[in-house]
Amino acid sequence: MTGSAVAAAFAHRLPRRTLFLGALLIAGGPRFLILGLDVSVSWVFVIIAISGFAEGMLNPVLGAAVLERIPRDMLGRVGGIADAMAYAGIPFGGIPAGILVGTLGAPAVLLTGSALYFAVVLANTMFPAWKELDTGKPTGTSPEPDR
Repeated sequence: MTGSAVAAAFAHRLPRRTLFLGALLIAGGPRFLILGLDVSVSWVFVIIAISGFAEGMLNPVLGAAVLERIPRDMLGRVGGIADAMAYAGIPFGGIPAGILVGTLGAPAVLLTGSALYFAVVLANTMFPAWKELDTGKPTGTSPEPDR
């Protein structure tokens, strides 16, 4: 909650792309990494707290981009489809993860997951749409619906 509050208060003064990329890199990969290493539990708590703070900055940035770019009369449909797509794959991750943990062991799977997380996040920065996070300009508008 603290990360979201800080982002809501100060994110509009910072470059969105840099803030989003930094928060995305800190929010996920380090959690897997620290759990895959043989460290004390105090380090785990510190990394989880920092990652949680960074994670709180993601939704305000995404929300601002969505509200700028999606026409108002399409927000419900686009949001519903985006949420459905985001949650559709969740049930299918547990079985392969369990098989991998049983085969390779938890540390190997967590360290590999951390590396894959960083690779996927950085690969996404190659798409041209990534650069548009800083423009703050809507890509299209639609007229108000007739009532």
